[in-house]
Amino acid sequence: ALFNAAVAFEKSMRFDSATKTYERVYQEYPKSTLAGEAVWLSAENHKRFFQFGKAVKSYLILADLPRFAKNKHRNESIYTAANILEYDQDYARSAQLFLRYANQPGVKREEAAEAYFRAARIYEKMNNFSKMVKLMRDFPNKYGSVKGQKARAVEALYRVAKGAEKRKMWNTAKKYFQQTVQEFSIRRLPGGGAAAEFAAEAKFRLLEKDLEKFLKRQCSKLSLKRLTACEKRVGAAAVNVKKEFTQIFKYQRARWSLAAMYRHGSIYEHFAKVVSEGYRTTPVPRKLKRLGQEAIDMYQDQVAAALEKKLRPIEDEAKKLFKLCVDKARSLGISNKYTEAAARRLNALDPAEDDHGPVDD
Repeated sequence: ALFNAAVAFEKSMRFDSATKTYERVYQEYPKSTLAGEAVWLSAENHKRFFQFGKAVKSYLILADLPRFAKNKHRNESIYTAANILEYDQDYARSAQLFLRYANQPGVKREEAAEAYFRAARIYEKMNNFSKMVKLMRDFPNKYGSVKGQKARAVEALYRVAKGAEKRKMWNTAKKYFQQTVQEFSIRRLPGGGAAAEFAAEAKFRLLEKDLEKFLKRQCSKLSLKRLTACEKRVGAAAVNVKKEFTQIFKYQRARWSLAAMYRHGSIYEHFAKVVSEGYRTTPVPRKLKRLGQEAIDMYQDQVAAALEKKLRPIEDEAKKLFKLCVDKARSLGISNKYTEAAARRLNALDPAEDDHGPVDD
């Protein structure tokens, strides 16, 4: 009778009376077969009218009490309570409930994967690095083969890497950036998708470290013979590092493709600087010094001519690569820190050109 009264109140739009009557059903008749349904409906009414605290309390009655263990709404109650608590920024309780939901009997694997990943993201928001890492690290093996979760498997490893990078734990970040790239390949995911964004950035971050080593290379204060050998080594390194950055293109993500194109220009610009500094700091051989200033001047003129011959094609290549980046950005209508940097470098190398300014976003 009470349950029917609650239904009648609900049908007549008297929701407060309906909710209170549903609560009486499970409070006064806890062993009734209608008790579980009454708890569920009271929770739903509380949620409907934004009484979220009361709603969570009712959902958890259904979720926690042993007598409701087989209730058809138990799993949904756990999930709904977790969802409300997350939006209410009660992150710790929310994450625990999402994990609990993922492990509940009867929950579909796809839904379990979503809840598990959501718990991991909550720990990420909480800056609870250790708990986030544990969940994200295990996600690919636990749920990577579940329908629709391949991209999440890549993202999970990426988020561990980014968390470690943020905390200046480069060795850990490097490990998980590498695993991000590998996971993308193993899962045979296509370029251009969401997972490709994570893999592209991971690969770019790894290559940035190789670039740092390249940018430290110098050929200063060497004899002409040694300078020529050093120049060849740096030139070969420039080709190799540029080739490595070309791998970014296969991911088909505009931001990182443009970043790689910018780096191509940076590589050759640095090569040009190495060559320029090398020739400008080449010491005059002692035997020429003994011949007097005229011999020294002739030698320096020869070095300057050799520098001009060597430097121009390298600078032209750097300008060409920066221009490719700027032109591609314009065609795509994209502006970011990489395209803006490419435009600045192109202006510095080739100020005679009319306009290399950044494109509008």
